[in-house]
Amino acid sequence: MVDGVAWSRRIKGKDGKVYRLPDRPEDSQIEKEEDDPTLGLALFVRDDGVIALTHFSAHPTVVQVNDLISADYPGALTEFLETHLHGCLSCSFLQGACGDVNPFYQTTSDFEDVRLYGQALGAEALKQANLLLLHHRHGWGSGKGMHLLTKNRSWKCAYLEPVLSCAAERMILPPRSDVPDGAQLEEEFQEELSQVKGAWWWMRADQPLTEQQKLQGQRVLIAWNRWQASLRLKDERNRTVEVQVLRLGPLGLVGVSGELFVGPGLRIRHFSPLPFTWVVGYANGYAGYLVDWGAFAAGGYEVSLGPWTVCGDGSGEMVADKALDLLKQTVQ
Repeated sequence: MVDGVAWSRRIKGKDGKVYRLPDRPEDSQIEKEEDDPTLGLALFVRDDGVIALTHFSAHPTVVQVNDLISADYPGALTEFLETHLHGCLSCSFLQGACGDVNPFYQTTSDFEDVRLYGQALGAEALKQANLLLLHHRHGWGSGKGMHLLTKNRSWKCAYLEPVLSCAAERMILPPRSDVPDGAQLEEEFQEELSQVKGAWWWMRADQPLTEQQKLQGQRVLIAWNRWQASLRLKDERNRTVEVQVLRLGPLGLVGVSGELFVGPGLRIRHFSPLPFTWVVGYANGYAGYLVDWGAFAAGGYEVSLGPWTVCGDGSGEMVADKALDLLKQTVQ
């Protein structure tokens, strides 16, 4: 567990509204607040060194909407482990169910924050990696060591036994039901576009904008996103999600082609038949946000009308049900 790196960006108050940090209500006024501070680590030990695989659930958006290219905190995490873990040949990162989870301080566009988030996660991964390698050197799996650590001290660890199995299935999720007629939305967009004389600088400006231009551009962009959402949800391919399960001994990797909310992701882990289960988002496709039940009624950015959310209410829970069915298949 690494607390302090990420937090829910859909804090639901008892008033029915959705909040983000730092506007979080008092504890007594919160109905629902979910995130996942679990850091996953798998090591593959070879004669010539170690390959590390890490997993965490938080949007890599510390420097989002920036003209510079950045691997964000996952890049800082993997670089830290490759530099400081003795014999580390490479380190990779898998993103978890982070659809409604952000870095603690949201988007700061500060590369020093990128370093601090990444190294905080990397330092914990380094500690756990060294402990795993220590016990591996002393025949951990052949004696009482694993039993003592996992049962008496609740340290969740295990050998990746050479057992491989997989399962996958595609499912077409229902569309959201609150989208106006596409022709109407196109007309609204063309009207807003006419206000900027048909120019496209609002999509990506190459020069500083006045405050008035920013407001105009924002209105055009909103109208564009609403129109694009109506086009995307008509095509079933944009609502087709592939759920994949790859079992590596006690570890299950659940690939989901979208941005799964953390609640359904936690449910997959809790009810998985395997000791370790990592949900991997954005895997082999993108169907937008996959939300829990009630998300549309609560509102918020994730369910606002745009091409990022074309699947209907509870789509994430439907994906979680399918993932659990596939996980069971891999252990039969």
